[in-house]
Amino acid sequence: MTSAHLQILWGKYAANTCTPEEENELMLWLSDPANELEAKELLSILYDQVSTREVPAAPLQPAAVLQAIRAGREPLIGRIFFLRHWGWAAAVAAVLVCLGGYFLLRTPVGKPAGMASMDSVHIMPAAGVTMLTLADGTQVPLDSLHNGMVAQQNGSSLMLNNGQLRYEEGAKGQHAGSFNTIATPKGQQFQIALPDGSKVWLNAGSSIRFPTAFAGNERRVEVSGEAYFEISQDVQRPFIVMLRKGDEVVVLGTKFNINAYDNESQVYTTLLEGSVRVHAGNEQKVLQPGQQSQSGSGSLKVVNVDSEKALAWKNAAFDFEDVTLAEAMRQIERWYDITVVIESGVPVDAPFYGQVSRKMSLNNLIRLFEKTDLKFRIENGNKLIISK
Repeated sequence: MTSAHLQILWGKYAANTCTPEEENELMLWLSDPANELEAKELLSILYDQVSTREVPAAPLQPAAVLQAIRAGREPLIGRIFFLRHWGWAAAVAAVLVCLGGYFLLRTPVGKPAGMASMDSVHIMPAAGVTMLTLADGTQVPLDSLHNGMVAQQNGSSLMLNNGQLRYEEGAKGQHAGSFNTIATPKGQQFQIALPDGSKVWLNAGSSIRFPTAFAGNERRVEVSGEAYFEISQDVQRPFIVMLRKGDEVVVLGTKFNINAYDNESQVYTTLLEGSVRVHAGNEQKVLQPGQQSQSGSGSLKVVNVDSEKALAWKNAAFDFEDVTLAEAMRQIERWYDITVVIESGVPVDAPFYGQVSRKMSLNNLIRLFEKTDLKFRIENGNKLIISK
């Protein structure tokens, strides 16, 4: 790699504009011992840039970072992003995470057993189509449209602008009983501005059903999958999110995330700002910022959490912090067009840690697991098999 090309990649990485291929090229170069002196210089510059911001509690020196990488271990530098039981060193992430960057760093070792077939496939995040279903049943593929008006319904205008669908209400009361649905496929996210101005971000494999105008004394929507909300305050009309099995979240004006996928055992509501009341069965709880409700099997409990963790998906990252292998694989299934099969004997409940970019190919993501005792192979083009 020429010096000029390296500087271009480094600058693009710091600005978070690298393509997955460019990011992988840079990280493979960074992990090569032959590039140690030049890598130290780059890390020194980057460390100086972030040293006045949020950095690890203990001093972190670029030389120590690289030494730890070469030795295949993690230095003692406070909290870093890595996966428990994984031998690869993620020390550089302690520096780069200060810029909001997540990356894959491969140590210079031989190809692990079970990975031969992974090198022969190249699976990127799924590229399905986000679909809008109008009140009359007409389906509109949103990903293929240009900016401008998408449709008109009973006086409401639907405007698409840079990947966000915005509803502009006509005269109030015209659209009572008219509902639209927006559904995202695997590997896609979408943002909607509802008729009342509230904003919704849909995660992959999710849907929201809502009226083309909010009439009466409440604003009610239905959600499946995962969505983040920023609700326009209206004390006269509470905002109500209806979930599976009759669960509801009642809001006045706030920011919160709901995870209600059908293949998850519980519904998770995480509050960032404001206040919400969660109803599950015969129970109800009021959440404060930094709290999460967990409902399932007729129970409802509230725990304190890192609320930003719940929003990793919105920031284009996988968050494997304190999740099991089975939970991590469900996240991966929803982003890539694959089916994951975990064979008998694999410890599905072992906890993992870390955040990684959703931009990378499945091949590179799987390489995060290459220092475990697990083996991975692809069958039939889209089935990921995990075995011991």
